[in-house]
Amino acid sequence: MEIGPLSEWVAAVAELLAVCVALFLPYINNFRESKRRQEKFRKTIVTLAQGALHQDQMAQKQLQRFVMIAFFISSNPKEQDIVEIGMQIDTLLQHQPLDDAQTAQLIDLIDSLKCSKLRS
Repeated sequence: MEIGPLSEWVAAVAELLAVCVALFLPYINNFRESKRRQEKFRKTIVTLAQGALHQDQMAQKQLQRFVMIAFFISSNPKEQDIVEIGMQIDTLLQHQPLDDAQTAQLIDLIDSLKCSKLRS
């Protein structure tokens, strides 16, 4: 029984590897893009929320718009969790002026977004 020349075996292994890369490359790219989008969501919400916390009305309006748009384009549960926190922040900011408990809750939500990048 003949198993064929070595060159055919090398070619077959190379083809198998090429098929594996072709099948899994889109998943890897989607995963990386999702991570980048999560980080952008997180940074944008934190920056706008901090501005709104310091009485910047423009930042508050931009946060509200960003959260609405992000809600519709979020594509996985982690992104949706980040957007939910952004919505909670926006809801708190709607009740101006903030009392001490609301300010503390707002700071806790912002800190949870800052710290969540370490967990993901």
